[in-house]
Amino acid sequence: MTAAQLEVVGVPTEVADRLALLHTKNNGLRDVDVLADARKKTSPLHSHFEWDDSAAAEAHRLAQAASLIRRVHVKVIPAPESEPIRVRAYIANRDLPERNADDVGPGQYTSIQEVARKTTYANAVEESIRRDLARLQVKYSSASTFFRVLREVVDGD
Repeated sequence: MTAAQLEVVGVPTEVADRLALLHTKNNGLRDVDVLADARKKTSPLHSHFEWDDSAAAEAHRLAQAASLIRRVHVKVIPAPESEPIRVRAYIANRDLPERNADDVGPGQYTSIQEVARKTTYANAVEESIRRDLARLQVKYSSASTFFRVLREVVDGD
């Protein structure tokens, strides 16, 4: 792929350029190198980090809490003769269509049991799965392995 085929999205061009520079300079890109560069107030990466240690520690703990929540899975047995399906035990409220305005902020989750009790929620989870699979398809669109693995997961092989 040539540079002419690439367009930077998601971050300002100056950030992407700095990351590319670090990648070239260090023969690869490592988070420790990015952080070291970002510590310089003149770096275009600097403003993308929280430098107040108390706020950064709290944000890190919240990220750890969210990671812990996402790691909890349960096995659902849809019918007596069916194979169990492994799903997350908690669904982010932002992925549910029927939600209160107060319940959609980051870090708010609903148990899969509650979601399953409400048909509209169950439909929302199915739609969320479809969106996740579509994102994965885009992410791995050039990888034939993605489709083979997806078929294995769906078929239960």
